[in-house]
Amino acid sequence: SVSLDLRKPRGQDIARQVRLNNHPTVNAYVRSMGQRLVAQSPAPFNQLPWEFHVVDDPSINAFAVPGGHVYVHTGLIANADNASELAGVLAHEINHVVARHSTEQISRQYGLSVLAGIALGQDPNALAQLAAQIVAGGALARFSREAEEESDELGIRAMAAAGYNPNGMATMFEELLEHRQGSPGSVAQFFSTHPLTEDRLRRARGA
Repeated sequence: SVSLDLRKPRGQDIARQVRLNNHPTVNAYVRSMGQRLVAQSPAPFNQLPWEFHVVDDPSINAFAVPGGHVYVHTGLIANADNASELAGVLAHEINHVVARHSTEQISRQYGLSVLAGIALGQDPNALAQLAAQIVAGGALARFSREAEEESDELGIRAMAAAGYNPNGMATMFEELLEHRQGSPGSVAQFFSTHPLTEDRLRRARGA
């Protein structure tokens, strides 16, 4: 397994690694949407102290860390055409946690002790460093096709239950594919961990 450098960095070092957006309106909107979606999750996941972080980064990306930490880039927020498209991405990432896909990846790469410290909220330093490594593109392996399809299916159900148009997930996928054709660098990190196939798109459209 890969080890995280857990020497305690200065606050400004973490800020340089993960540049969080602190705009109160943006953060309140993402937090409200996220909480509305996680309320549809089964116990005990709907009881987790979920946190939604906005990363100041123009690339189109989002990811989740075990323990209920979801990160979404400002580039993704800017490129979502409507609330349902953003909800589609958040629902997908939330359900990587619910289905324990993120847990399996992090434990495989970093070991159970790091995972436990993050998931139990005992090591915010490890969480910050892990998030920084994910933003840099080096901490998450490619999710399997099965994991992606499971997160899609659970996410679409959560969207419908929360009152969002579930077609938003499919139209966001279409936006991402358009960016891959016209500006591949902007979505490279998202596609490196989230394989998007025609089957997934067809299933999401038919939901």
